[in-house]
Amino acid sequence: MIRKVAERLTNTRIPDLNSGLRVFRRDVARPYLRLLPPGFSCVTTITLAFLSNQHPLRYVPIEYAKRAGTSKFHFVRDAYRYILQVLRMVMYFNPLKVLMPPALWLLGIGAVKFVYDQVRNPLYIPNNTVMILMTGLIIAAIALLADLIVRSREHP
Repeated sequence: MIRKVAERLTNTRIPDLNSGLRVFRRDVARPYLRLLPPGFSCVTTITLAFLSNQHPLRYVPIEYAKRAGTSKFHFVRDAYRYILQVLRMVMYFNPLKVLMPPALWLLGIGAVKFVYDQVRNPLYIPNNTVMILMTGLIIAAIALLADLIVRSREHP
């Protein structure tokens, strides 16, 4: 599921988001090293940073033996950290991908509800309709501001 979210947010098919083997040029990866979280998800972070900045990626299938030992992955805690890292990386490079869909959904729902309210009771706008529309507008404004900040800073 997390891989599908990452694919959707980067508009790229990602066969393996968390494989343990990456080969890349040091000069290309160096600017992204500061983005790496402590002790977690290095390969995911590098993959998303490269995809978000249109660096070429190539997936090469390899054969490997069955895993020995037990995994240290804790489903709830690590899945939460993992999805946060995916969202953080996409927000860092393209905040519109994360923030604009919920903003547009809220604005659409608010507009439909507004029309429904007006048909049902003309000239009366319930508080929840105003709240839905305002929340959508605020999130959209934050998305545009975040995008402006991202585009104004120097990218690696």
